[in-house]
Parts: sequence; C-alpha cells; structure tokens
Amino acid sequence: MAKGDSGASAHFVRPMDAAILTNIDLRPGPTVHQPDATPLKAMGTGQLPLSSKLSNKAQQGLIVPNLQSSSLVAMGPLCDDGCHVVLSKDKLSVVKDGEIILRGTRNKQDDLWDIPLHKNVLSHDNYKTPKTHPALYLADMNKKRTSPPTPEREQIKPV
Repeated sequence: MAKGDSGASAHFVRPMDAAILTNIDLRPGPTVHQPDATPLKAMGTGQLPLSSKLSNKAQQGLIVPNLQSSSLVAMGPLCDDGCHVVLSKDKLSVVKDGEIILRGTRNKQDDLWDIPLHKNVLSHDNYKTPKTHPALYLADMNKKRTSPPTPEREQIKPV
C-alpha cells in the first residue's frame, strides 16, 4: 500500500517496500527534503508497478531511507505524463486517454489516499514455489491403482 500525495515532488519508496519495485538501481540518488527541510539522500531508484499506460519516467521511484509512515505516490509526475488526477472526498482516480489507470481510497486517519500496489512481475524475491501435498494427487493415485503397472511408472499405495 502506498499513499497518494498531491504535495510530493516524486514517488518516494521506503526501503522495506522496495521489493515492489522492478529495475532497481542502488546507486545513490538525489537529496530530497522532507516538509520540515530535513535532507534525505535517496539510496537508489526503481520502477513502481503503477500502470503499463505510464512512461518509465512517470513510474520511477526514489528509495529513501528513514521514510517512516509509508511510501508515497506523487501526483505531479503522473500529471506530467499526460494524466488527469481527480481527488474527491473519498476517492482518487488517475485518468489517461479517457481510461482510469489508478485508483485510491481516502484514509480518514491521515487524509491521504491509499493506493494498493501489486508487483505484476515474478522474480526470485517475490515468488516461492508452493510445497506439494500428497492429498493433491489422491485422485491420480487411485487411477494408477486400477491401471496395470508399467516399468516407467511405479504403483503408489495410499497410506
């Protein structure tokens, strides 16, 4: 989950949320300033999975250490990419070429818009092969019991 922020100048990603990014580059990036003027040096960049309708530039996020509350999706870079951002009392909608490409819901506790982000590319750090369980193959085992044994296939007896 990230927060839609109309006041942020760029997309800012907490290090703990960086697994959502693709094309991560861990070279130090620019220095950004918090609202209280505290400087933070970006520790890298990556692509946020916002929409395939957006340019790479519009999806580039800065990984910022010490960003505490949540990652931020800035509205400015989306507008610069030809989007219209509609903020209402309860909803956020990002529209490009007449199509809603991103949605959010207003969070009454912090008054920002919650935007669910989903990594849509499988990689070694976001996918684990599920463990199999013998019960998944029970029907197959029963079929094998009624078939004559062959050298290629062993008979499996249920436990």
